[in-house]
Amino acid sequence: MDSSDRSRYDALANELTGLSTCEAFVDWERRAKEAVDGLRIAIENANAHMEPVLQEKADLLTALDRAQFEFSQRPLLKRMAGDHSAEEAIKARISVLDQWMSSARSEIVQFEELSNQLSKVVDFASEIGPRTLADKRQILSSIRQQKKELQVRKHELTSMMTAMRQIARAASATAGKRGFFGVTGTFGDGKSSDNLAWYDSSLAADQRRAIRAVKEDGIRPLESEKTAIEQRILALDRHILFVEQFNS
Repeated sequence: MDSSDRSRYDALANELTGLSTCEAFVDWERRAKEAVDGLRIAIENANAHMEPVLQEKADLLTALDRAQFEFSQRPLLKRMAGDHSAEEAIKARISVLDQWMSSARSEIVQFEELSNQLSKVVDFASEIGPRTLADKRQILSSIRQQKKELQVRKHELTSMMTAMRQIARAASATAGKRGFFGVTGTFGDGKSSDNLAWYDSSLAADQRRAIRAVKEDGIRPLESEKTAIEQRILALDRHILFVEQFNS
């Protein structure tokens, strides 16, 4: 595959962002799917061409083993006077085949990469690309509803994490209180046990580490979900901009 082939596929993919009519999108989608199909056929053909070459190499390796074995069975003097031209010819042919297969495999990889990239663009466009103005209205309504639901969930997660931090902060503030009967429990609750309690800095450090660990374990999955939601919202915003570019 030369650079002009890759440029042609890149230009087709980039063309999507410049479309402004539903009719143009339908035409682009058709051409893009044809290009993907063409790449798949090229990959199949390239793999098919590899099969006889692989078979030829396998046959040559067998012939090389046989030639080397036959040479080894000759008497010593004949081996000393003999030449390895037959083996060398086979090795030379194998080298040629290896070079061809290396080039062919490289081309197949390029075809597969292009096919995967273009397929993703086509899948994305086919999912949210409007084929009519009615499609555009329906798609925008669906995307905005998804975004609204994600924003609600993001707000819920933020509230949950805030509550966890507040609980942890309050627990940390009362950590380290001891009394005559051991740890007194809630520190500063106004009960008479507070008057008989004292502060244990070592205990406070242990309790605060435990409190922090529990808080972080609780917040971590919520933070991950929130980050994923934010990324999804950004993607939906891009989708909205894409759909809104079609005006007829």
